[in-house]
Amino acid sequence: MAAEKAIPTYTFLGKGYQDIPSLITALASNWNEGKKQLYRGLMSAFFKNFNPEIAGFCMDAEEEATRTAGKDDIIFWNLLYKIYPELNGFYWMGQIYESLPALGRDMLERLWKNDKANYAYWDSILGNKLLTNYLNNVKSKNAGLAAASAALETAHRSIHKVSDDSIDWTEVLVSPFPPGDSYNQGMWQYYHSMASKVLSGDIDAYLQLIYEVNPLDDLLTYGGNFEFGTDDPHKIEVEFTVNEDCLSTSKSQTNTIEYNNLLQDFICSVCIRIARDMFALLPIAHTIVHASLNNQTVISVDFDRTKLSKVKFGYVDPSDTLTLFRYNMLFTERTGFSAVNRLE
Repeated sequence: MAAEKAIPTYTFLGKGYQDIPSLITALASNWNEGKKQLYRGLMSAFFKNFNPEIAGFCMDAEEEATRTAGKDDIIFWNLLYKIYPELNGFYWMGQIYESLPALGRDMLERLWKNDKANYAYWDSILGNKLLTNYLNNVKSKNAGLAAASAALETAHRSIHKVSDDSIDWTEVLVSPFPPGDSYNQGMWQYYHSMASKVLSGDIDAYLQLIYEVNPLDDLLTYGGNFEFGTDDPHKIEVEFTVNEDCLSTSKSQTNTIEYNNLLQDFICSVCIRIARDMFALLPIAHTIVHASLNNQTVISVDFDRTKLSKVKFGYVDPSDTLTLFRYNMLFTERTGFSAVNRLE
């Protein structure tokens, strides 16, 4: 931007700052106190004396906050990077990462440990599309990182639209070696060792595969306590607990009806994704999914492989999709979910 980096002394938390980089870094590092500087008019009053451009940015942010309730954090974030796009690191709501890869590593480590403390924080990042906005602000030329960030943000709200690659167990049985270099040779050989049991309908082999391959690990942000069981080689039952914390940001920014509809689509989307991933792993005809919320079953649905394979996932509403199958769900926009019986 056109503004000079040097500024008159700005006192914040008892310390004086005489350049924009150090001031913006301090405001971002002390998030809640920094927001007070903006929304009490202190920043606009300071900058209007010598930098009308930045003062205008601040006044626009103040005005936007009065028009859009619950957006004060994202408005503050946008302002910081607008004033100083070169801000070193990713700052958001009091947490600081040296880069987006550092943020990604932290997410993966916490997911592996089933640490749910940051779920709401990640939801606020992905829901507000901060990853792609950040890369735009810093004018990143890393096309791969930009594509990965965009895909992650899209998947966050489109859980059912993607799934694991399907395993052709007959093909795996025939050869101990993968058909090309793009395949993981170790996994192919493992699958080859299991193929005859899987194709014969060995339930113990099914469960061994599930616990060793962990097909639902990439859904740990959205749900937990996954349990699997069956006494029929043609079906698998999956029970999980919904992680409503994923939607905490949306809950604070929407009314009751909007939030309940969002929650319904979210849970249905996770149920569909679970079924798709189980069909990708196992040669079964049915996946029965039980979703638990607040210690009660709120959705129980029997997904039929043939019917599900015909769904155009890029165009469907996840809640409406459940009506194609045998299911139990009691839901109203005003009251949300009620407990239901589990399908057998």
